[in-house]
Amino acid sequence: MEEIRDGDRSTCSYYASTIVRRRRNQIEMLQDPMGNWLTDDENIKAMVQNFFKNLYSNEGTPCTPYLLPHNYFPMLSCEEMPDLSRPFIESDIKKAIF
Repeated sequence: MEEIRDGDRSTCSYYASTIVRRRRNQIEMLQDPMGNWLTDDENIKAMVQNFFKNLYSNEGTPCTPYLLPHNYFPMLSCEEMPDLSRPFIESDIKKAIF
């Protein structure tokens, strides 16, 4: 971050480096699922939008919830219940970490 430290002295070089970075980070083409390269900005934009719409939609995504068997978790006794709300002590933390 020499540009920030140097302040106004290197404004021209800082500006030039941002232009270079902007050009390097620009997406100029993408390959669609059919193997075709898209270079038109509108086609690239539509492809990206469709990708994320499909990614976050429920359509076409098989959703099988993971079901735990009945009585999978052991039941706590009435005596054990208050232990869930007590503050942690140092030995509990050490036991969990080490």
